[in-house]
Amino acid sequence: MFLVDDILLSPFKGLMFIFKEIHKEAMKEFCDEETVYEELRRLQYLLDIGEIGEKMYDRMENALIERLQEIEDYKEKMEEEEAAESSE
Repeated sequence: MFLVDDILLSPFKGLMFIFKEIHKEAMKEFCDEETVYEELRRLQYLLDIGEIGEKMYDRMENALIERLQEIEDYKEKMEEEEAAESSE
């Protein structure tokens, strides 16, 4: 009976594996802190040369800092999940 179940469910398991890998890669790209730091440096440069005003700088800087916090929170959550999985 289990063999029949495995055969019938294998396409769905394959799709789930693919979706999990896509999600993992997307989150790795989203969680790239260096990209955010690079954007902060570019933002500071634009402020220094007068391309953007102080208000715009503050608003964009706050958004990038929030993104860094989200990245940190996500990484902590992933570490906790990995620790929970390895303890099982």
